[in-house]
Amino acid sequence: MFIHRGLINKGLRENHISAFKKCLQKNYNIEIDVHFSKNNILVCFHDFNLKKLFNKKKIKDLTSQDIKKYNITKLKDLLKIIKPKTKILLEIKPLLDQINLGKLEKVYNKYNKNILFISFIEKNLIEIKNKFKNVKLGYIFKRNSKYSDIKKKLNKKHINFFVLPKDFEKIKKINKIKIKKFFYTIKDIKLKNIKKNYIVENILH
Repeated sequence: MFIHRGLINKGLRENHISAFKKCLQKNYNIEIDVHFSKNNILVCFHDFNLKKLFNKKKIKDLTSQDIKKYNITKLKDLLKIIKPKTKILLEIKPLLDQINLGKLEKVYNKYNKNILFISFIEKNLIEIKNKFKNVKLGYIFKRNSKYSDIKKKLNKKHINFFVLPKDFEKIKKINKIKIKKFFYTIKDIKLKNIKKNYIVENILH
């Protein structure tokens, strides 16, 4: 299973290094959200701005000093502490440009056994597929996606698996589709009920 943003207990800030460490202590895999700062540093943060930290600054405008000031986790710092068998569902939030794609490729070349890329933006997956070797890519469907939308994404070379809203697991015709599927985001569930392809948070120990 994958822990969404590393948040597994109250008091741990999502996408923070302390929350990731807690996951790794329990041998959980991790789902993270990645943005690029002003100077193209890859950072772990969900939103496109810092409103959750009482600041309106956009992630893409952050300097190295800002990253340190707001205690935002750099992707490289997370990857340094993962275990050899840890799997990372790495969600690319913004639209990639060639500079960011190059930065991402360097990360993948070092941690290709750990990383699976996912995105709501299909163009991101196409760009990564064209540039990276033996990469595994997942397309994230929105909560209002229809069955017809899902079928259209089948048999595309840049999509190896689907990431679907948790409610879609109950739809029989979607479950019959022969492609690997992950389901997000599942909350308040006991460990004994969690499946390997669940992306969860607030799990009950």
